[in-house]
Amino acid sequence: MKHKTFLLVIIILFITARFSLAYGSEQIQWDKISERTKVALFKAQQEMNQSNYQKAIDILLKFQEKGSTYNHFLIEFNLGTAYALCDQMENAIYHLEKSSEMEQHYYPTWMNLGKLYYRAENFLKAGIALEKGFRCATSKDPEILYMAMAAFYQANDFTKTIAIGEELVFNYRSMNDAVVSLLANTYITIKNFTAAIEMLRYLLDYNPRNYKAWKLLCLAYFNNQRYVEATIAYEIYGYLQGLNREECMVMGDLFFMAGVPIRAAQYYERALKQGGTPEEYDKLSVYYYSAYEIDEAIISLDEALGEGETVERLLLKAQLYYLQDKFGEAEKYYASAAELMTKDGHEWLMAGYCAMRNGDSKKAKQWLHKAMDYPSQRDEAQSILKIMAPAEEIKELMMNYRGNEQI
Repeated sequence: MKHKTFLLVIIILFITARFSLAYGSEQIQWDKISERTKVALFKAQQEMNQSNYQKAIDILLKFQEKGSTYNHFLIEFNLGTAYALCDQMENAIYHLEKSSEMEQHYYPTWMNLGKLYYRAENFLKAGIALEKGFRCATSKDPEILYMAMAAFYQANDFTKTIAIGEELVFNYRSMNDAVVSLLANTYITIKNFTAAIEMLRYLLDYNPRNYKAWKLLCLAYFNNQRYVEATIAYEIYGYLQGLNREECMVMGDLFFMAGVPIRAAQYYERALKQGGTPEEYDKLSVYYYSAYEIDEAIISLDEALGEGETVERLLLKAQLYYLQDKFGEAEKYYASAAELMTKDGHEWLMAGYCAMRNGDSKKAKQWLHKAMDYPSQRDEAQSILKIMAPAEEIKELMMNYRGNEQI
């Protein structure tokens, strides 16, 4: 959720951000630039304005052949920018880095470098360059600082991400979704869930209908093992935005973890209106079972069993019938589960016990003797057999008594 979600936002930012062509004349001492340099810059700028970037490059490279006497950071800046616009990233970075070495306070150089570093997936350098660009700019645009924050996040430099994010929120009052969500997400990444919750609550105080913030708040609460609050936050998200099929199941899982299985089952029913996988019906059955809705649990489990019998499904079916005192049905499913797999013979023991409760002593003895093959079940199986023995003797005496009476 984390990197992929914000990566999309960040990529859009950098794709739509254009390379700076303007000089930002307030940072340039034009009177200290030679006339020859000014002429070369003017000619190159004219070509770049017409999108003739290669011609601009040729003009500037030819000018540099005259020697370093007239070279200037703006020559390197324009070369780097023209190369960037020709998609020659290596040359672009080389000349822009030279420009930044010659003049460290020129905002457009750092901006263009930041964008190039980002495209090259050198996120740490991108963050450093963009932050320098922001610091150098006369007019402070918080969007640039956010771009630096996003680059640091991609570089996994979460300390810088948080420092810039908090600066944006508290110094520049940037309370938009992108800034606060990225900051909260970074807190979650470093497991500072309390700070994430506080930041999201801060955002929601400004805009309680921000459904994205409610969803992220749910994640923060969930990771902090505060499942009730997580469930409430996600349900508010659902009220504001609506829930798709997968989100309904998430809502169901949250309600189950919050200790409200009937609500969990309701959300799963909603998700499975058009059908679902056996595993999804397994969950629905468990949720109904936990809510003591046994009949509904059996119906859901039958959907899963229709796609394939597993030991787990058969055992759950047996237990559901057992809870209803339907010992004949329970016996059948315990025995079927044992036939598929049993580790310690417990399934055979339960099948025998259910057969005894159902009055089928023959089947009971059959399953109990199977259970006795497992050491962990031997004593209990023998105890049940001893309980059955007197009952059978009494039954036999009664039959004999009735036979004598007839004589």
